[in-house]
Amino acid sequence: MTWADAHRLANIAAAKAHAQLGIDPGKLPIDVAEAIMASGAILMWRPMPRLFGVYINDPGSSPGILVNSDLTPGARRFTAAHELGHHFLEHTTCTDEADCPSTMPTGDDSIYSLRERRGWTPTEKMAEAFAAWFLMPRRAVSSALRVLALDRPRDATDVYRLSLMLGVPHAAILRHLMNLRLATSDQVRRWSRESPGQIKRRLDNNLGMPASRWPDVWTLTPAFDGRTITVHDGDRLCVRVAAGYDVTAPDWLPEVAATAAGDGGPSMSSSATARSAESVRSPCLMVRQIRGPGTPFSWMRPTHLSG
Repeated sequence: MTWADAHRLANIAAAKAHAQLGIDPGKLPIDVAEAIMASGAILMWRPMPRLFGVYINDPGSSPGILVNSDLTPGARRFTAAHELGHHFLEHTTCTDEADCPSTMPTGDDSIYSLRERRGWTPTEKMAEAFAAWFLMPRRAVSSALRVLALDRPRDATDVYRLSLMLGVPHAAILRHLMNLRLATSDQVRRWSRESPGQIKRRLDNNLGMPASRWPDVWTLTPAFDGRTITVHDGDRLCVRVAAGYDVTAPDWLPEVAATAAGDGGPSMSSSATARSAESVRSPCLMVRQIRGPGTPFSWMRPTHLSG
């Protein structure tokens, strides 16, 4: 089976799964955990140093999915969708070992060489392609591009921001852009030369360097007004503010740095709100970092950018 065959069949299978499991393919991001529960499989998470995930489908037992909790958030979601593909396609028990290049468990999440995909079995190709189309169907990608005010990615930074909107690894969206006819192979190879870590350093301008580049860096614009996004402990939110806009942030988003364009620093003032928020009224880049209790997930309430 070629990768083209796998993607043609998996595209159809993922669309059927969306319909059968009641998943809106235009929603950002697609909730793979909810889908797994709706499918009747049991979802579990645990550290597994040598495995990405496992699909268990033995006679006489309930089907189950086990995902390595030590992966990056995007890699956890993609691995879960890969295992859901095994379940939906009625495969037998499958183990995805850590030397499989599906979702690299590194802070940079670097793309693997295309030649490394040649050793995959038809079963694994189908599950991998299913994960791509399940988490990144055309409607979801189109929704994400609209929020980013794009028709298609223009550079590596756009690809990284798109991966955050979809909740997938940077490598996964890079590969899938060609399936969606949103990038050429030359563009993908060029964009893959810049790692997510390098992109993150550019997005937050190296202000207050974090201890690790594993967490993500979000760049928020007025298009995010009223939206709810999924963030994790250590993630950074960069807000680029034009003149005449107020940015109000809750007190659990401590400021890392703020710089103004041309005047040496933004004017800061406390707002009289119950959230003890701070407001900035200056063209600037604000960097705030999620400060959580160390749990795997945390939720960010909508950030309001109002003129």
